[in-house]
Amino acid sequence: MSDPERTNLIVAGPWFHGQWYSGKGDSIGMISFGGQETGREFRENFERPFFRYYLHGKGEKPSWQAATFQSGSNTWHTYPAWPPKEATPTKLFLLTDGKLSFAAPDPASSRLYREYVSDPANPVPYRQRPISPTYPGGDWETWEVADQRFVDRRPDVLS
Repeated sequence: MSDPERTNLIVAGPWFHGQWYSGKGDSIGMISFGGQETGREFRENFERPFFRYYLHGKGEKPSWQAATFQSGSNTWHTYPAWPPKEATPTKLFLLTDGKLSFAAPDPASSRLYREYVSDPANPVPYRQRPISPTYPGGDWETWEVADQRFVDRRPDVLS
């Protein structure tokens, strides 16, 4: 179907690739979403009405441009525009002592940046060795939420 209105929609859910389709989506790794089946909720509340409208010409056009799942409160939120009009861009600074701040560092009293050398021959691993196969049959469902603090002491990692 052509789209003369240039409609763009985005849904951001708490899933590993394909989990929205293949499972309940009630957790990712050890992170539970309070029993909410986000995969089922996505299929029923977002995907099905989308296809019903755009493929079958039935139902109503989505009134939102973006839908996101907010982990922590375990709730879905929809927005008529993205980014939301009420969003306020906010700068966040990683200070040279490793702390985060909403205030820019004072150039007169501290170094303004930290630096490191990134060596493609010695890349920062995202999983501890030995690395198991990610897919198929590996740890696809958990590696994205695995503890990565094991790289904190590397000279090419800022934290």
